[in-house]
Amino acid sequence: MEDFGGRFVYQVLDSYNLEKITSEGLVASINSNIKMLIQTAFDDGLANYFELYPRFKFLCKKRVKEYLGF
Repeated sequence: MEDFGGRFVYQVLDSYNLEKITSEGLVASINSNIKMLIQTAFDDGLANYFELYPRFKFLCKKRVKEYLGF
């Protein structure tokens, strides 16, 4: 799977060999990506998150930008 992370994360993080992957490995990979990319937004706050990763500002829809004030 490429572009793992759906609409929120538009970068290729990894690809999976479906013949070799196990369900435990897939779950571990999903959890690590959530902790690395999404959990930081909730832990440190959205303002800090958008400062660290400014490309996500540009990926937000117009309504989200208006709501967040940028």
